[in-house]
Amino acid sequence: MGALRVTDPNRQALVLVDVVPPSPSDPDIFHRLSTVLSAARAAGLRVVHVWSAAPGGPPPDSDPSVAPRRGEPVLPNTGTGAWSAAGLGRTLVAGGIESVVLAGRADSPAWWPTVEEAAAQPIPVTVLSDSRPEHDLRARQILDREAGQPAARLLDAGAWVAETSGHGPPGRRGRRRRVLLVALLLAVLLIAAGAAVVTHDAASYYEFAPGTAPTVTASPACKIRSSSGADLSLADGSPCVRLVVPAGKAHPVDGQVFMVDVLVGPASPVDFVLHKLHLLHLVHSGNQLVPASAVLGSTPPSQLGCQDAQQMTGSTQDAAVAALNRLGYQVKEHDLGALVVQVSPGSAAAAAGVRCNDLVTAVDGKAVHTYTDLVNAIHAMRPGQKATIEVSRIGPGGVTTSHALSATLTGTPAEPSATGGAMVPADPARAFLGVGTQTKLTYTLPFNVSVQVGNIGGPSAGLALTLGLLDVLSNGHLTGGQPVAATGTISPDGTVGDVGGVAQKTIAVRRAGAKVFLVPTVEYATAKSHAGRSLQVLPVASLGQALSDLERLGGSVGSLPNPPPSTAPSAGP
Repeated sequence: MGALRVTDPNRQALVLVDVVPPSPSDPDIFHRLSTVLSAARAAGLRVVHVWSAAPGGPPPDSDPSVAPRRGEPVLPNTGTGAWSAAGLGRTLVAGGIESVVLAGRADSPAWWPTVEEAAAQPIPVTVLSDSRPEHDLRARQILDREAGQPAARLLDAGAWVAETSGHGPPGRRGRRRRVLLVALLLAVLLIAAGAAVVTHDAASYYEFAPGTAPTVTASPACKIRSSSGADLSLADGSPCVRLVVPAGKAHPVDGQVFMVDVLVGPASPVDFVLHKLHLLHLVHSGNQLVPASAVLGSTPPSQLGCQDAQQMTGSTQDAAVAALNRLGYQVKEHDLGALVVQVSPGSAAAAAGVRCNDLVTAVDGKAVHTYTDLVNAIHAMRPGQKATIEVSRIGPGGVTTSHALSATLTGTPAEPSATGGAMVPADPARAFLGVGTQTKLTYTLPFNVSVQVGNIGGPSAGLALTLGLLDVLSNGHLTGGQPVAATGTISPDGTVGDVGGVAQKTIAVRRAGAKVFLVPTVEYATAKSHAGRSLQVLPVASLGQALSDLERLGGSVGSLPNPPPSTAPSAGP
């Protein structure tokens, strides 16, 4: 995110979104934003108010300190994203606005869709923080996604007020500010070297923060509500993921199944310092810094998003297979090729243009059905030899294209051991392409099942999605009417695997109101230590165990056949 250029205050706008009675998550909203509003008015900024209210209806209760003044537009928002639903975009264009400052209530249904819409606009955007770390991390992710944004930033409200006060008329106050700025510049120069070191060291960490706990539902009310975003939500603004099954197969449910995600992003220098001083938990409850090596492994950072998307795609597929198998349906498995999950920088594959998520279907005209077919084909060749790698690639709009890429193979370099031990020595005589792959599977299902997850990635939703599908496809009584959350990978045979970020996930499901949290066995102790008194944590190693636990708590899926025999899918390299 870059620095904002300074514009004429009359061409800047402060947009206040749903500044209505405070919630427990933001009790000081009026105090904070009344200060922001006063600074904006004093500096001559345009002010626009957005309220979630029906056109012509009375505005919601607010506070005199943030009430609109005569001449300040008040836009009733009948949808979610104010840019489109409330006509905010038209209002700003008509006023000649060149940059926007967004402030408001983060638990409003309109807030995050409006932030996403603003981030997609070709004007500078400042989002004012409410000092909640999970909200800050989400805002950074939204702003960083928009690579074409001219300038976008997340800023503390107090810092923005201090910055904005410099828009007043020149005079003695302005001269004092210039003296202070010179002093500040000298101080900055003195600490610049230390700050550079901190920034460098912070780059070797990722920060985990509690995310959201979307409801797993088959309701058509779960949908994308912002023209610029991909996250799904229900009518009340709460996050969701949607199960799409034939209408004749879906049953109404009497409880609730939550999946849960974690916000992950590069650590900031400030949080890195707090981490080193063992003070991070005092400032950002639930946040944790993790070495980048533990998050990335050997994956280049630029390919992490691709892997997350692949893992979620596999998770939704495996959840459908596991649920249908458990309901007694026959599911057939087919191998499609070797899916590229990683391309080594500087390798023959990288030079040839192979990309993460390419599907390798042939080498020199010989079909590739599994990742072992690809490994065997490459190892049958010699370093220096050219190989034609045939791939299929999904492009914009989901269009699949085929490509024949020419790669000049190299010798195998030294590589990290798969077990994390000593490096595996280089082998100059063995051909090396430079990709990590896994067999891409597809399944023939008895009827169409799909899952819409929005921007969420990673493999950890598997168990929750499986339980949600079983609930909808059986009798709707799986949870016994209780709100139940779950995390864990799922295999087609029902095995539950471990995941990361369980401490943050436990905090997120507790905030969402879940009463039961199913977690992989190895993560039970971590979840239990963050659960508090109101959340019951249950360790599970398999889908069958999860169903038994839910039955003990009053849930039911009716009469199920015996679990099918285990048929493990092809493993990745």
